Amino acid sequence: MVQKQYIIKRQKGKHLTLSERGKIEAYSNMGLSKTEIALRIGVSRRTIQREIQREWVSGLLTSELDTYDTYVAQTAQRKYEEKQNSKEGNLKIGKNHKLMKYLECSMLQEKNSPYVALEKAKKAGFLVNICLKTLYNYIHQNLFVEFTEEEMVYKKKRRKSKKKIEKSIRKKGGRSIEERIKEIEEWMNTYPRKLWNGKSSKEMHAEEFTTYLC
Repeated sequence: MVQKQYIIKRQKGKHLTLSERGKIEAYSNMGLSKTEIALRIGVSRRTIQREIQREWVSGLLTSELDTYDTYVAQTAQRKYEEKQNSKEGNLKIGKNHKLMKYLECSMLQEKNSPYVALEKAKKAGFLVNICLKTLYNYIHQNLFVEFTEEEMVYKKKRRKSKKKIEKSIRKKGGRSIEERIKEIEEWMNTYPRKLWNGKSSKEMHAEEFTTYLC
């Protein structure tokens, strides 16, 4: 059990700092469980699990040239800063970090849908300069630090395209109309015109079709 002096209360929705990532690395190397690390940092176990899985570095070398895998705080912080800088480019949300943090916390911690998160941000007095479609694009482009598409509570199901099935009218135990018409045409070309009383091929088709359906 983690001692009470190690349990820290942390501001909700705040992103991990370099110092906190350093603690995650140290505690992880000490063999502490994700639950114990979460209590010591003041975040949820899910946050620690997601952070370690996302920033896990493989193939590092020891002094004896042996490879090992671990969580590296510096690498995690660098990726975080790169992602933050990418938001300040040509994105509509620009440098509105407070809105980004609020939306991420609303969707991740409070389990709100993107629509609800936007509406709550407007009511809370935030300058909301993006629409719902833009917010979905940010999620799909993985521009949030912790919130990903997999975290979405309500996921849109993509419609599967229905394959058109060609149907042919068949008599039970018989052949298709196309096969019957082909036989009629072959018969008409084989026998003299007088045998079918000078009727046109169209008339013969009509008679044969009527007989076939009866």
